[in-house]
Amino acid sequence: MRRCGDGQDGLARSSQPNTALLDRVAGGESLCITVHGRPVAELRPIEERPQWMSRERFVCDVLSHQADPGLLDDLADLKAETTDDLQRV
Repeated sequence: MRRCGDGQDGLARSSQPNTALLDRVAGGESLCITVHGRPVAELRPIEERPQWMSRERFVCDVLSHQADPGLLDDLADLKAETTDDLQRV
């Protein structure tokens, strides 16, 4: 078994029961799954997400990716345009 990309043999058909593999992953290990020696998937622990974030991180991660400031005006301009005058086909 190997992590994808480290040059060792990957996990193909394992003699370990699935629970043993899942226990390893739960312990923090990432496993590479191969088919004929070619990596096809990686079984890894799920990264834990914080329940809250600091104001500084919020400002950095969220507020820095807001929509274009002109979007609100563009949407207001489009609001008057409707398709009500189109006939059904």
